[in-house]
Amino acid sequence: MTLNVERRGPAAIVRIIGDLIDPESNDLMRAVDDLVDANVSRIVIDAGGITFLSSAGLRDLVQIVARANADGRRVLLANVSGFVSGVLEVTRLDRFFEVCPTVDEALKRLE
Repeated sequence: MTLNVERRGPAAIVRIIGDLIDPESNDLMRAVDDLVDANVSRIVIDAGGITFLSSAGLRDLVQIVARANADGRRVLLANVSGFVSGVLEVTRLDRFFEVCPTVDEALKRLE
């Protein structure tokens, strides 16, 4: 898995490319923790490049959003592939995550 973090104004975009599986999902947690430490309160996770999502990867996404909500931050998923969308739907987590069709739409929603 490859992560690319881009700052765009007061928000950050975290692009995930490859399989989001354990232990690589820990890299995502560290990247988001670094953003939180830098006082970034709005994060978009670009999930368009996720080729496989394990239960550990899904758990980490849930933890990221739950912690953000508890801290008054916002994390949105964007550009969700059909595979990831299906996983969210089957697990009923599509009701938990705020999902946008594109990164640009997610950034607009965060303004």
